[in-house]
Amino acid sequence: MAPITSVFSVPGALGSNSAYVNPHGAVHQTITLRSVSSSVALEASLPTLTDTWFPGYAWTVLYCGCGEHLGWKFTLIPPAERGDSVTEFYGIRASALTSER
Repeated sequence: MAPITSVFSVPGALGSNSAYVNPHGAVHQTITLRSVSSSVALEASLPTLTDTWFPGYAWTVLYCGCGEHLGWKFTLIPPAERGDSVTEFYGIRASALTSER
């Protein structure tokens, strides 16, 4: 899905691996990545700022080709106004990750 070098801490977050709770009370242990393979992650919704865990970033649901919920893509909205160097990143559910050897 992504090399270990893609793991990073989003500015303002407590680290690269954190637990986030959605409005329904579901807890998602999430790892933030700079990029993921486009052959693995498929966007399945329109970006929204509603209930975002990262202020200013709209989220889009990500699934793999098998239909498993991988996590979310976060996109800075609007990218030109804040001047942040991080314009998009991915929050991948830890339970969706596997290791390749």
